[in-house]
Amino acid sequence: MPDYEVSITCKDLADKDLFSKSDPVLILLENVPNSKRFIEVGKTELIKDCLNPQFSRKFRLSAAQDQNPKLRVAVVDIDNFEDVEKIADQEFIGRADFHLSDLVTSPVFTASLGRDCGLVTLKTSPYDARLDGLVSMEIGSGSDPDGLLKGGSNFLEIHRADHAATLADVGRVCSSAYSLAHRTDQLQGADFRLADLSLFSLCRGDPHRLLRLECWRRGSRGSHRLLASGHTSLEELRQLAEAGGDGIELADQRGRTLRLTVRAVSVSPYKG
Repeated sequence: MPDYEVSITCKDLADKDLFSKSDPVLILLENVPNSKRFIEVGKTELIKDCLNPQFSRKFRLSAAQDQNPKLRVAVVDIDNFEDVEKIADQEFIGRADFHLSDLVTSPVFTASLGRDCGLVTLKTSPYDARLDGLVSMEIGSGSDPDGLLKGGSNFLEIHRADHAATLADVGRVCSSAYSLAHRTDQLQGADFRLADLSLFSLCRGDPHRLLRLECWRRGSRGSHRLLASGHTSLEELRQLAEAGGDGIELADQRGRTLRLTVRAVSVSPYKG
């Protein structure tokens, strides 16, 4: 059985916090053969104040040809922010059990986390290590003539088209046909931050695959607001880095624009 990459989102999670929304982390576990015990495969990042989280962290799964491991996802609400790793001390939201074959036969697999606990959706695709590598990106705020970034905490999301679309296909790709590849911390002034991303997770190893950039204003209780969006590709970001370009232009629904500095400063093994 080949290796697979899994992206996970949740919807309508139970709200475990009295004065805010749940702060979910999802844990993926695998059953130990011939036992009732599960071991942790990995966990997602923490997303604060969110009942419909899109997790950017991916999971890689593999199994021997004659195996079909039982898997479990468990979602917890983080109450102790000082020690997120102590999952047993956090508040349980819900869980779902399934097998790897369920994900393979249904590439978009949705399951209930329990009564009134919400839903979990797993997008699964074959993973090819030959198409993987490391992308180092320089991310920061650039020119903002209309002041869209002023007066708040902002962050950037990079979404990858699920299918082999390019910049020429922008108008033909619906918003649901993307998967979150990366989410930054707060964009602050002109401070640049380097982000090391998986080449496969970012664009399936295809430098021309369509990427959607979304700049968000962080709101209290998870009420984030989309400030501006735009489209690009890894190839365009690489060319910007080589030419010293001044960033990618994003626009809001009223036509106001801003430029974000998003450059692929090094890409391996992609050589152009």
